[in-house]
Amino acid sequence: MFKSIKIKLAIAASLLVIIIISVYSLVSVMTRREQLKKEIQAGVVSFAQMTVAPICQNYYVYYTSGYFKFRGLLANYFKMNDNIVEIQIIDVSGVVMFDSRQMDMERSGIIRKPESYEPDLMERVKRLDLSHKIIRSADNQEIISVVMPYIEEWGRHRLSVRFVGSFAALGYLARSSLNQVLITGIIFVLLGSLLAYFMAKSITDPIHQLTVAARDIGAGKLDHEVAVKTDDEIGSLADNFNIMTRQLKGNLEALSESYDRLSQANAELMELDRLKSNFIANVSHELKTPLTTISGYADYLAMEKLGPLTETQRKGIDVMRRNIRRLTRQIKDLLDFITIESGHFIIEQKPFDIRALFEETAANYQAELDKKKLELIIVAPEAVNVIGDRERILQVVDNLVMNALKFTSKGHIKLTAEAGPDGKARIEVSDTGVGIPQESVPRIFERFHQLDGSSTRKYGGVGLGLAIVKSILDAHQSAVEVTSRSGKGSSFTFKLPLE
Repeated sequence: MFKSIKIKLAIAASLLVIIIISVYSLVSVMTRREQLKKEIQAGVVSFAQMTVAPICQNYYVYYTSGYFKFRGLLANYFKMNDNIVEIQIIDVSGVVMFDSRQMDMERSGIIRKPESYEPDLMERVKRLDLSHKIIRSADNQEIISVVMPYIEEWGRHRLSVRFVGSFAALGYLARSSLNQVLITGIIFVLLGSLLAYFMAKSITDPIHQLTVAARDIGAGKLDHEVAVKTDDEIGSLADNFNIMTRQLKGNLEALSESYDRLSQANAELMELDRLKSNFIANVSHELKTPLTTISGYADYLAMEKLGPLTETQRKGIDVMRRNIRRLTRQIKDLLDFITIESGHFIIEQKPFDIRALFEETAANYQAELDKKKLELIIVAPEAVNVIGDRERILQVVDNLVMNALKFTSKGHIKLTAEAGPDGKARIEVSDTGVGIPQESVPRIFERFHQLDGSSTRKYGGVGLGLAIVKSILDAHQSAVEVTSRSGKGSSFTFKLPLE
């Protein structure tokens, strides 16, 4: 019967139940303590309600003429409730007429000020209803203070009585109950520990052998086998462990061969990636030089330095210049991409005016904006300086505006900068374009990624603009956030520290 590990665990669980019962007993004591505390509190309140009238009546009758008889009557009241430790009679004008703590002393007039008992005692004395609160005494013990007004038959309120109740009875209950729980708990723990030790030993010895075997296998000793011969689940586990070890040895040998082949293929891919990057860099540089020359001559033609132009020729040259600028931007993106990939990407952070940067971007794209009949709105306060690499941030805003131009056919593009309470400027580029499908948002910052990657896609570009934007902002330790709805437009937001 005891060969099954489930039986062994059941016995161990029984021991755990015993411990839980002990803890539950302790919790019950604490609960009973709270109940007793509430009972003491209720008893003091009830005592105050029952005795306020006779105490005040006896005060009027006996205090001045029969002080010692009044003290005797008050002592009898104390015997009615052992938790009452103090009684004070206080006039609504603030005069303490009687304090039970001075019953063994000679009678006196004003004993002390009410504020010496509690800071807000006079407010409670003047009230026409009972009030009670738990406070700390001078020796830092919890006590309950009950103030009960005495309303005379004709409705006049001259006196209130303060009753002070002690929670000392709680200490005795807690000590006696805790001692019982501790003694019972210790006995159960000792017996349970002794039984659990022997039960655990019968379980852990085979497990220890499995642990040693697993350690040897981790060290590469795959020929090690576990010699556990028991009829329970651990014995079955040991047999399966030995089978697994033999299979693992065969799999590792096959994996080693696959790893060698994979390493070789990875090295070839890395070499191809390096060659690809070098090829892109060389082609970009080779294209940049003649393109600069073409751009210069196109500018000369546009300025009519090489002769007058007809209106048709001027329109053709404007088209040519726009496409030259577009090709120049794409070549610049390719060169920036190579720089970022090579790890030589450096930024220089200095203060600059973000509104002036917005206006520069607007000027750069005014021709494209006019062509598509789009409005570029700038919302930024004057002379707000942020800290960053101005040229790189200009590249970020340019790329975002160019992206917005590409996907916006009507409406507007908006550039916004506003100072936040966190000491940073929130910069946003938004549009009223076609928007981005929600499932495509996580991938838009991947290099060479296009929402439509087919050869006949409607929109141009090589898919590097947003990847470069993210790389530049990552270098500024600024995250870019995207919100977009299909057919409603998109918004790109990032933050830069204020100067």
